[in-house]
Amino acid sequence: MRFKKILLATDLSDRSRRLIDGLRAVPRTDDATILLAFADATPTIEAFSADAFSDLHRRIAEAATIGLEAQLADLEAHGFKVQAHIVNGGPREAISGLTESHECDLIVLGMSSRATRSGLFVGSTTRWVLRQADVPVLTVPIHGENVPTRWSRVATTTDFSDDSDVGVGLATSLAQQLSAAMNVIHVVELPRFAAFGTISPSALPTEQRQQLEELQRGRLAQIYDQITEDTLHTVVSSPHVPEGIIRAATEWGADVVVVPSHGKGAVRAMLLGSTSERLVELSPVPVLILPRAFLKKRAAAAAAAAKPAP
Repeated sequence: MRFKKILLATDLSDRSRRLIDGLRAVPRTDDATILLAFADATPTIEAFSADAFSDLHRRIAEAATIGLEAQLADLEAHGFKVQAHIVNGGPREAISGLTESHECDLIVLGMSSRATRSGLFVGSTTRWVLRQADVPVLTVPIHGENVPTRWSRVATTTDFSDDSDVGVGLATSLAQQLSAAMNVIHVVELPRFAAFGTISPSALPTEQRQQLEELQRGRLAQIYDQITEDTLHTVVSSPHVPEGIIRAATEWGADVVVVPSHGKGAVRAMLLGSTSERLVELSPVPVLILPRAFLKKRAAAAAAAAKPAP
């Protein structure tokens, strides 16, 4: 996977400038273009007098221009070809409109921690993008430790569905392009029961849990050793799939987690509703989410290419 047109959504905060570090690790074509986008969600004129609205809009536009110019200069200093866009309206409209009109093949969003959530593209907008986007979405944590500028360890996830198989193949291709180590993670989702009004993990015996993990580890090796011989296979048990994935990826030292979305099993459940936000909020490293529409398109293209010529 190499990306040609990348939409970088910014709120112009100092933290959002860390997205540039995350972007440096993304594999790109030689002629790749970065669309640096800011959404000007100025209230409509009905909320103010004409003079007050004009002054407010002017001040916001001036501040946005200064902020965009600074971030544009940072990107260009790292060798990126950049187009800056100030879009009137909310962030959802800005992201969807620019992605469609410029045929972007990757959306990059900053992810703040729950305690410092102030970024424009965090929260409901992030959830909306994860559910609606039909191109890959890269979420970059803009808090805590430094963002990796090179992906030397690529982790991916599987629930053994067809979509996951395509995703693992794409993640493997990505790792090979970057000469990176590869780890395929599967989470054995432990059953839960209601106790005292909460959902708690069941007391599954250790021996039984270890047997389940060993069974799935063998299944991973049988399926994915056919893709690459140098892939690590990790199986963990957890009552919560996002926590299990992040724990395994963090312990291994992953620089990025590639997640094929909307599979038939645990991965699908993980990426619907609030758990998708939970995954990207938990991750201390970038998360590259591959939407189902994207996976289906790539699978169809691979099948067409594999057909013998008439």
